[in-house]
Amino acid sequence: MATNSETISASNLAPALLEADRLVPPVGQRTHWSGLPPLSAARATAIAASRQAGFSVAVADSSAAARELANALRFFLGDSFPVLEFPDWETLPYDPFSPHEDIVAERLRILRALPDSQTGILVVPIQALLHRLPPRHYLATAALRLKVGERFDLHATRRQLEAAGYQAVETVTGLGQFAVRGALLDLFPTGHDRPVRIDLFDDEIESLRYFDTETQRTIEAVSSIDYLPAREFPFDADAISRFRNNWHHTFNVDIRRCSVYQDVTNRLPPAGIEYFLPFFFDHLDTLFDYLPQGSRFFFHGDAQTAATHFLDDVNVRHESLRYDIERPILPPGSLYLDDPEWRTAIADNTQVWLHEIPTGQRHELTFMVTPIHNIAFNAHAERPAAAMLEFLRQQPGQRTLFVAESTGRRELLSEHLRRAGLQPRDFTGFDTFLRSQESQGICVGELASSAVFDDLIVLSESQLLGSRPVERSVQTRGGRIVDPGEIIRNLTELNIGAPVIHLEHGVGRYLGLQTLEIGGATHEFLTLAYADDARCGRGCRTPGYSCPSPVAPLAHHACRS
Repeated sequence: MATNSETISASNLAPALLEADRLVPPVGQRTHWSGLPPLSAARATAIAASRQAGFSVAVADSSAAARELANALRFFLGDSFPVLEFPDWETLPYDPFSPHEDIVAERLRILRALPDSQTGILVVPIQALLHRLPPRHYLATAALRLKVGERFDLHATRRQLEAAGYQAVETVTGLGQFAVRGALLDLFPTGHDRPVRIDLFDDEIESLRYFDTETQRTIEAVSSIDYLPAREFPFDADAISRFRNNWHHTFNVDIRRCSVYQDVTNRLPPAGIEYFLPFFFDHLDTLFDYLPQGSRFFFHGDAQTAATHFLDDVNVRHESLRYDIERPILPPGSLYLDDPEWRTAIADNTQVWLHEIPTGQRHELTFMVTPIHNIAFNAHAERPAAAMLEFLRQQPGQRTLFVAESTGRRELLSEHLRRAGLQPRDFTGFDTFLRSQESQGICVGELASSAVFDDLIVLSESQLLGSRPVERSVQTRGGRIVDPGEIIRNLTELNIGAPVIHLEHGVGRYLGLQTLEIGGATHEFLTLAYADDARCGRGCRTPGYSCPSPVAPLAHHACRS
């Protein structure tokens, strides 16, 4: 391993990364890889992680960066190499809100799988790495398996489900719920994307069948299922008693005025109870306790600064909330690792710190990677793809892979490329294009940026057709969840008269933008025309009523092209 800074040219990037024993330091040592934009850093990590035996951890400096990194790793590694994502709670420290049940389910699924993982890479935001977690033995004992033909005690199972945080309901519609109806037990178990119906014959499981929450009809029979607790803490009588004892030993407050204490006493888990996690256990573990021994760490972005800022925010929020006698809170050290603790935890592991610009630190490898800027299509120009074509002209002989976010977006991007005189061939993914002899290809993948590699150029749709929208979901009145990325990325993609599907009103035609004054403010709206000259919009009362769907926020009105 080189002891001084070393520069590796772009022409040697891929071969050098394949020499993992030279680039990745020995156990217990650290190195810095600099000069790597985000997508180049992702591929470097993918190559290093997949070419060595053992498990790897990629740490991002934010939740958004972690999602982008995980998408890029999946793109480069394909289905043959496991890429796991451990999400953050996505709540502010000490929030009186609980994380979404889907987030909890994914965290528990990952924690259950980690100790037995022999290969793969885990992507985690730095703030989630600092969280203290339920001890390993909790998941080991709370995870259960049901098999067709085995004996089944309905009453005992009901008690186990309630202790594991499952909610008893009349009809199962969501994760973490169960319903008992005679000789049937409906259960939506953590770790599954659909509920299961347990049909009993006397005290034996006669069948296990997945069912649809909307129709309540069974879909598919299975021979066994595994399920995890619904929460990251137990909620049986012993756990509640432990919670109350720890509360009395920690806080000197009037419990009659503390809603959290009263709710737990009444077996009702209150919102934000996760920030009292230490009260349910004798001790807590950390993510480091779950990871396979000898895991390698790849730190992306400015993870150290992000960790410092996060811990500072925790301390600020603790200081501002600690005086509430009706909702007392625990000190930061009970819930999070501090800076010396997490640095000590990784000290014995291999560490690679990846940077976009050189840092001048010891043991640094600097890659001379060409950044890609200003290649976006200009819909108003005579030659919309001129910037991209000029960029490709400056890269003679380089193979090029265009990447779109979905199959629908791929068709749109292909049409733009055809108008520019390019005819890329469709591929199923990065690996299949790499193995081919084609000079140009196009595939589906969620990439936020582009990159020039020694063996090819990767150009993402988001950099060609515009920046990606903020990731958030929209729920329509029919209950459907819509990703704004599926709606309208750029109004320049719409032509007057183009058909547009409104999720509530159906197919109409785009008539352009219209400016209306509402509440004293001026807003731009999309106008969609329907049969009999009806116009689309919220508040439409009669055919022809002109109340078109607004552009901002467009997603709220669930229009998509």
